[in-house]
Amino acid sequence: MRLRKMLTGLALFLTVLLLASEAVMHEAFRKPVDAPIAMTPNAEATADFWILLPGAYQLDLVFNAAQPHARQKLKSVLGQHGCWNSKSNSPCGEYLPYSIKWEVRSESEVITSGVGTELTRGGHLRIDSRGTGLGAVALPAGRLTLHAVAESPLPQLSNLSPRLVLSGGTGGAKTFQSPFVTYVWTFWALGRLALWYAAGLLWLAVALVWFRTEKRRQRDIEVSA
Repeated sequence: MRLRKMLTGLALFLTVLLLASEAVMHEAFRKPVDAPIAMTPNAEATADFWILLPGAYQLDLVFNAAQPHARQKLKSVLGQHGCWNSKSNSPCGEYLPYSIKWEVRSESEVITSGVGTELTRGGHLRIDSRGTGLGAVALPAGRLTLHAVAESPLPQLSNLSPRLVLSGGTGGAKTFQSPFVTYVWTFWALGRLALWYAAGLLWLAVALVWFRTEKRRQRDIEVSA
């Protein structure tokens, strides 16, 4: 009986710990904002969202690069992706100027703000989309609002489904400033599969011990009868 209680308690503790780490990692990689924005002069985009894990987030202007000839059009407007001319401090190749003014505010104050231009872009490239970085923002936990205005838009890319994406960055939880999240990331990344396997073995052991205990109890009842 004592062995069964100990194994059950250990299995419950490990399972709850693993589920908690999965929840933290899901939140770390979640995109709180994924809102469309029109590429017309003074077009506005507003999105209300929640932040559960405070820390550093990345704001990007993302385009759908899956359409035919989309990558060539993006290259002609945003410059050569992943290349930066350090001498002129500008993108490589041909590019057009643009300006996206944005701010993140709570109900009482502006948390952070900035202006994304062709000279401040970071950018990333995925299978179906290409993004241009608007800024890195440190956000507190709570209910916030993102407001953006396309002061100098890119109408040449209006048919590529432009949208504003706020995320934890390409590193997910590694970009957060919280030591707790860093520890959870290390725990989750290094031992996730092994710990889930261990949790499964523990529950199997609990089931076997429970089965043997019940079988022994039934035998004792039959003998006493």
